[in-house]
Amino acid sequence: MPQASVEYSSNVAELFDVHGFTQVLHAELVELTDTDLQSCKTRLIELNDVVIGDGSPNNAMVHVDIGIFSGRPPQQKTDLGKSVLAAAMSFLREWQGGNLQVTVAVNDLDIDNYHKIEIQNSKA
Repeated sequence: MPQASVEYSSNVAELFDVHGFTQVLHAELVELTDTDLQSCKTRLIELNDVVIGDGSPNNAMVHVDIGIFSGRPPQQKTDLGKSVLAAAMSFLREWQGGNLQVTVAVNDLDIDNYHKIEIQNSKA
């Protein structure tokens, strides 16, 4: 169920091990939201056209947006956000440019309005 998107400006792409980060992100989602690994879905989005702050091409960003079912305690969402932020930082090599902003938002998904069909192919 957890839905995540990782957006990052193209000028940080070579410094950010986004696939390694995603493995840790999914592990954190499993541990901190009591879900199964197969339910974790993350979209990786490299942004080529971004304006950050004053528009300097030396500015960069990484943003992780996480959606989990509503009704979770606020502390669980806080712990998840802090853990994911630390993980993102650990997968970023040293930034030599201007301003780099790394952010995480944990949002509620309305369980009553979340719909899913899962098709499993036994031949795979």
